[in-house]
Amino acid sequence: MKRVMRYLLLTIGAFLMGLAVKMIFDTSGLVTGGVSGIAVILQKILNIPMWLTNIVINVPLFIYGFRTLERRVLWDSFYANFIFTLAIGLLPDINPVGNDIFLSAIAGGFIMGTGLGIILSCDATSGGADLAAYMIQKKSKRIKTVWIIFIIDAIIIALGTPVFGIPSSIYGVISVFTISFVSGKIVDGPAVSRTAYIISRNSIEIAAIINKRLERGVTGIKVMGMYENKEKIMLVCVARKREIHKIVEIVEEADKQAFMWIGDAREVMGEGFVNIA
Repeated sequence: MKRVMRYLLLTIGAFLMGLAVKMIFDTSGLVTGGVSGIAVILQKILNIPMWLTNIVINVPLFIYGFRTLERRVLWDSFYANFIFTLAIGLLPDINPVGNDIFLSAIAGGFIMGTGLGIILSCDATSGGADLAAYMIQKKSKRIKTVWIIFIIDAIIIALGTPVFGIPSSIYGVISVFTISFVSGKIVDGPAVSRTAYIISRNSIEIAAIINKRLERGVTGIKVMGMYENKEKIMLVCVARKREIHKIVEIVEEADKQAFMWIGDAREVMGEGFVNIA
């Protein structure tokens, strides 16, 4: 059921991104970032279909990702990119917000940011610049994926300025900033972290996997189970909201009979969260 829901969300997110690119950015002459921005530029100069550019550029990225990413992340990203490619290939060239370029920049940014945020929240990407940013973020944990995407997008907009002109590029920057802002809000959610409490016979193994995969600290506390009168180790791990589902998956893999509960954690300070003043 969880897998079905994740793929439903990936479908919605990728479709929204395709809608923004094909029906708003392209029809308004707005150059934004990512592979879709390159596709719009090449379509303008060489009349190459956007869907074809998207496929050609993504092939080497996915090949590299096959060597460096978890298989679930890779296949989910491939699926999202497939839906995105279908959307930009099949949706009509009709701008639902009219000819106002400023409105198109804001509306397109909001729609694409929503789609991107949904996909990133599923711990996947839509391919292209998103996939490249995801792999870069894995190497540099201090920079958020959405802001790496913003930097890549800004570079692509600069390359498109000679083709579309300075005014269009300025509106493109506004759109990209909107995308980053909206997607960031969706990915981060409310300023509430989560605390996972885990009691398992495989506590040491679970703690090691969480440390390795998520680079999150785990604290072990000795507790006494009064039902069996046995001493066990209870794990306590504070993580961001979007990381909790990964912890649940790790626990399920290591011990299906583990006992686990999750609570809210507010005002979390320290490494990996907000710095202590």
